Amino acid sequence: MNTETLNLWLSRIVEEVCNAKGERYPARRLYVIICSLKRYLSDKSGLDPLFKDDKRFTLFRKVFDGEVRDAAKKGVEVKCRKDLRGEISVEEDGLYWTKGLLWCDSAECLLNTIYFYNGKLFGLRSSEHRLIRVSNIAVKDNFIIFDESVSKTFHGGLKDLKKSKRLIEHKCQEIGEEHSRCLVKFYSLCLEKIAMCIEANPNAFHFKPHRSGCFAYEKSAIGINTLAKILPDKLCSKAGIERKTSHCLRITCATRLFQRTVEEKQIREQTGHRSDSLFRYEKPSDEQVSFVSNVLAPPMKETGSSVSDWSTFDEVWDFDVSDETLAMLDITDFSVHSDTNDAKNTDSSPSTTNYTIAPVFNNCVFNSCDYFCTGK
Repeated sequence: MNTETLNLWLSRIVEEVCNAKGERYPARRLYVIICSLKRYLSDKSGLDPLFKDDKRFTLFRKVFDGEVRDAAKKGVEVKCRKDLRGEISVEEDGLYWTKGLLWCDSAECLLNTIYFYNGKLFGLRSSEHRLIRVSNIAVKDNFIIFDESVSKTFHGGLKDLKKSKRLIEHKCQEIGEEHSRCLVKFYSLCLEKIAMCIEANPNAFHFKPHRSGCFAYEKSAIGINTLAKILPDKLCSKAGIERKTSHCLRITCATRLFQRTVEEKQIREQTGHRSDSLFRYEKPSDEQVSFVSNVLAPPMKETGSSVSDWSTFDEVWDFDVSDETLAMLDITDFSVHSDTNDAKNTDSSPSTTNYTIAPVFNNCVFNSCDYFCTGK
């Protein structure tokens, strides 16, 4: 098959591909389909139809771009949009504690607690829970220290020599203070319980609870799929709330900091974000949404209120008056009342001063008029 025929059939695929219900795919889904075809063609013949400088596939790229634009215009993306993964609210967080799902009275319960707060405190991605080792986490005084080794944005290779890995210090409480939900105590207990497991498997942090039911752990590490089921199956289901994925812990980390008006630099240092995808994780609170709505809402008319701030006249009564209009006004005698008594006037009543003003003004502009107003 030559490039002209391939160009034609790729264009036909873009125009006619649909799902089992005969509905059009949204732009991102269609792009994934084309990328799979591109990878196959690249492996078999070294062709890249999406490469912008390859003029042999110019027709295909124009048809592809036009199809995506047409789908966006007709709202295909909006119809196929799924619910976004949300953060774990403060109420849901507290519910895990009150129901005893987060605590340290058993091996499984302690495992769930450490897994939950590894994601919430350090903003770990779902796959990174399996990558952390015991050497990455330390407890010192009233601090929990997370020293990152590798992540999605830091691989430790030559390209990352100028980058810095995350080093997070979480302060639990002041020295000498104690509270029941002390994470320093939980992490210290966890490191103590898995000390024997580290010798057999030093490249893991989460180990399986002992099958006998005692407060101990086996030497085999927990796989990534089993770890990903802790939040939806062992916490959300037992708490009776909406199921959430393990990635929601990372969203919770970014959202809580954003809602407390933490600087973006500190949020990036906590989550490890290097791109603007951080903005998709920062969910505004109800109070923030209400504040923005109130700022942009129409002004409310207050009935029965009097104007006490004359500075508002600079905005309300700022207008130009032509010479012809001023010439028609009878303003030869203008009286102004003054509440202030000068040294020559001993009477306590307000003084009255008469001014004679010419009937015509050139290029006159009235601003606020607060000197000539009586205030009544």
